[in-house]
Amino acid sequence: MTTKDLERPADSEASESERELVDFVMHHWRFMSWTELLSSDVVLTLKPGAIGIDEIAGTRVQDGVLRAEGRDDATRVLKAIYERLRDDFHITTKLISGFDLVLAGNLVLKSGREHGDDLVVPLAVFVTFEEEGKVARMSIFQLDLQPVVEALRNTALAGGGKLDLPIDLSDQKGAKS
Repeated sequence: MTTKDLERPADSEASESERELVDFVMHHWRFMSWTELLSSDVVLTLKPGAIGIDEIAGTRVQDGVLRAEGRDDATRVLKAIYERLRDDFHITTKLISGFDLVLAGNLVLKSGREHGDDLVVPLAVFVTFEEEGKVARMSIFQLDLQPVVEALRNTALAGGGKLDLPIDLSDQKGAKS
C-alpha cells in the first residue's frame, strides 16, 4: 500500500488552530468562570419555551426570543438555566467550523409526575468564539430536524456532493420555540 501526504489548503492551518482553540474551551468549560468564558459584549439569545421555562426574572422576551447583551446580562441568564442544560441536555453531535461551534442533542424535560412521560426536545446550542477564546455569541433553540434530514436525504439520493442545509443556525431560522 502506498501513502501520500496531501497538500493542505493554505488556510487549513489557521482553521486547525481555530478548531483546537474551540475544542480546548469546550473541554475546560466547567472549570472557567463566566467572566473568563464570556466576552464583555457577548450576545446571548434563546427561546425560553425551547428549554421548558416561561421566563427568567429580570429579562425581556420579544417575539418569543430572550436577548441578553453584555457579560452581566448573559451571565445572569446562563446562571438561571445552566443547571438544567448541564443535567438534562444530552449532546449527540458536536460540529466545529473555525470559531463556530454547534452542539446538538436532546433536552429531557421532566414531567414532574411520578409515572409521567418526560418530553424529549431536539435542541441546538450555537456558539461563536473570538480569537481569544471567549464566547462572542450564543444561541440556544429547539432544532427542527426535518429540514436537516431532508437535505441529507436529497444529497444522498443525488449521489453525494455538497450538502446545503436549508437553515441558518446562526440566526435561528428554522428554530422552533
